[in-house]
Amino acid sequence: MRRPVICILLMALLYCQCSPRHYSGYRKVDVPITISDVVGEVIDAEERDRYDLFKGIEDFQQARFYPIEEGGLCAEIQTTNNTLVAVSREPQMRFILKDYIENYESIKSLKRAFEEKWSIVDYDTLGQPITAREVQMNMPLKRSRRGQLTVAGAAAGCLGSCLIVGAPSLALDVPTDYDNSEDKRRILIAGGAAALGGVSGWFIGRRFDKINALKKIKEMRQPRLVEF
Repeated sequence: MRRPVICILLMALLYCQCSPRHYSGYRKVDVPITISDVVGEVIDAEERDRYDLFKGIEDFQQARFYPIEEGGLCAEIQTTNNTLVAVSREPQMRFILKDYIENYESIKSLKRAFEEKWSIVDYDTLGQPITAREVQMNMPLKRSRRGQLTVAGAAAGCLGSCLIVGAPSLALDVPTDYDNSEDKRRILIAGGAAALGGVSGWFIGRRFDKINALKKIKEMRQPRLVEF
């Protein structure tokens, strides 16, 4: 059992790193937008408390949202002494927040339904949702393709083993009365282990991809001080 386990762990390690590609650069539109007519263009301290927005921001005064050309929102937050910027690259964030604000009272008691509607998997430090779509956007495509090739290779190895077992007549210098049942068993075990290791490694790797992508998204969404 040691070899299959080692194989699975090595496959998982191939996926242990990912970088948030969609946070590496963006272009903010310098015209603020109105998320909902309920709050208007500027979210003040009273509205922030009423709708439980911008959690963890001390001395909050007001906030505005700006669209990002490539998709997402940039929140510009004014505190008593500083200006902070928090970025979300979720393409549907504007509509998610609109739904949240305009249906806040019902969502409080039906939060699960709201999360399922928008495929919300977690929240950042400000309390803004992170969706499965955004996580998928920031997973490493190259490693995912490598994982698919690994599964295909493992399946090919398994198929090759079966073909070898099924074609004993191709072997040379083997006595006609030779009992190859033990060879068959070993080859089938090896082929099955290769297939199982490849598939398991792929699934474990994808799981690591998602965990790391989510972690990186939270880090990149952290409010950052604007220096003038």
